[in-house]
Amino acid sequence: MKDADYAFAVARIRANENSLLTAGDIERLITAASIRECAELLKSKGYTFDDENGEDFFYALEKQRKKLWSLLNETAPEKEQLKVLCVQNDYFNLKAALKAMITGRDAKDLFAYPTSLDLDALQKAVESHEFSSLPGTMGDCAKEAYETACRTENGQSADVIIDKAALTAVLEGSKQSGCEMLFKIAVYLCACADIKIAYRSSKVKKGIDFIEKALVPVDGIDVKELSEAAAKSTGDVLEYLRKTPFSKEAELLDKSSAAFEKGCDDKMIEIVRAAKYVFFGFEPIVAYYFAKTAELKTVRLILCSKKAKADEQTIRERVRTLYV
Repeated sequence: MKDADYAFAVARIRANENSLLTAGDIERLITAASIRECAELLKSKGYTFDDENGEDFFYALEKQRKKLWSLLNETAPEKEQLKVLCVQNDYFNLKAALKAMITGRDAKDLFAYPTSLDLDALQKAVESHEFSSLPGTMGDCAKEAYETACRTENGQSADVIIDKAALTAVLEGSKQSGCEMLFKIAVYLCACADIKIAYRSSKVKKGIDFIEKALVPVDGIDVKELSEAAAKSTGDVLEYLRKTPFSKEAELLDKSSAAFEKGCDDKMIEIVRAAKYVFFGFEPIVAYYFAKTAELKTVRLILCSKKAKADEQTIRERVRTLYV
């Protein structure tokens, strides 16, 4: 499809960008005296609450998430392209379905949205062990994860298989999309995941075999070297990362896991901001998805912090950089 075919889509996305929360809006949320006051501000920005006081803010966030996905589906000229944005949720839902089946729980309460999967079909495939009916490479992943969980009685090993498959699918899907910005996001996402896995594995003294199996090969990181460092100590992990393009992330990780997570989220927004100067194509649609997702994450963080009676300074330190 030609970039010009996206002219209307981009125009609609630009119009919706005007309703994104600004830095000023976030500051007003931080200084608000109560959740109810936060809710009043958010209502003026299009958020819908299920109760007068705004205490049920998870309902408001979910409504916004559904509204976002509805907009993208109405706007994108090629709906198939949107599937790549669902990949992580798709594999999370596979994990949820497997855990529900093994523990006897109802997976419907665990599923994440948006998803490109038929969730009823997913549940049926998992419960009947008909993994080959799942789309793409997900069937092989599901079978391996299930057999590993049954053989080792270790849910973590199954999680590692699914998480790695999800990241690999994100990389492949973003590459196939032809959207350079989306691929750049996927590479950074995978690199951050590798860094977290290595650091946490070093903390709990995981063996090198486990670490190597969990890491996803990605530009900028030598999986073998990072695995060897993680098998030694957290200090070795940080020392290795300082020699890579992720030296800033190493410094943030050395400070705290919260600082690292915030830094990674802020970098993602920095990457998608390039779409502000793109007037045709898929990039503005992708950027709006990540922009709105970052907004919802920030609103949730603020409201949860308010509920926990956190002070304003603590909240400011946690708040992510926004798109606008």
